[in-house]
Amino acid sequence: MTEEFIPTASLAMKYRRPITYSDFLPFLLNEWLLIKNHFPTPGFEVGKAQFYISGDVERDDEKTRCCQQETSSPGCEVQPFHIHDYNKFHDLDNYIQFGSPLLRGSTDINVFAIDCEMVYTRFGFELARATVVNMNGDIIYDKIVHPSGELLDPNTKYSGLTREDVEQATATLQTVQSDLQRILDKDTILIGHSLENDMIALKIIHDKIVDTSIVFSMNTSPNRKRGLKYLAMKHLYRAIQIDSHDSAEDARTCVDLMKIAISMYQAGTWNMWSRNNEVV
Repeated sequence: MTEEFIPTASLAMKYRRPITYSDFLPFLLNEWLLIKNHFPTPGFEVGKAQFYISGDVERDDEKTRCCQQETSSPGCEVQPFHIHDYNKFHDLDNYIQFGSPLLRGSTDINVFAIDCEMVYTRFGFELARATVVNMNGDIIYDKIVHPSGELLDPNTKYSGLTREDVEQATATLQTVQSDLQRILDKDTILIGHSLENDMIALKIIHDKIVDTSIVFSMNTSPNRKRGLKYLAMKHLYRAIQIDSHDSAEDARTCVDLMKIAISMYQAGTWNMWSRNNEVV
């Protein structure tokens, strides 16, 4: 008999039993969904990634993102320099994967939520902050990152970071990769929203992914992803990203959204699967 949960609309999100690793398994993305949603997959050489690029992400790489002018033209009126994310699907080197399962405490659950903030540099869209929280919402890792390219735009409205925050950071992408390899392993389930962007920024290839943008689109409209801000208000009655984004807040929101999804799934009220978007 399916165990009853406390109503999911409660902000307290308190369960009659602790959440477990296996509770997340029905929501893992299969290989096709990872590819379809542009998650990095292993390339033919160690450290290389590859992507399946469909028509929905193809664009003219001779045009800039900020003002759609030729890349050779002067900076636009919005920014002193043109910004771009050409590196997103073209910089395929220096990707990592996690290693063998780590020894964890008997009460620890190998599921974590991760969220990253990115900035624009001369190289494109680069990692500027990485935050990991556990299923209690506790921050277990949080690092501001100094990008490898010259900073053009700290993207403050969406990153929550100032130019000073980024320029004074001492950690690098390689620092974060090394740190995460000591915290996470190949069996770790990672939760996030539109997590392919975070995996690309982190240069991490991982196949145990739960993505709230996909999970909640399947419960409503399979071809329409909702933003995290919308989902937080609709399902948690929580206002987030008021002035800017905060990676810790976003990661915690993903945790609480998945607790709702799990609760409904266990109660038999989660209409996740469809013939056209089957994940099993």
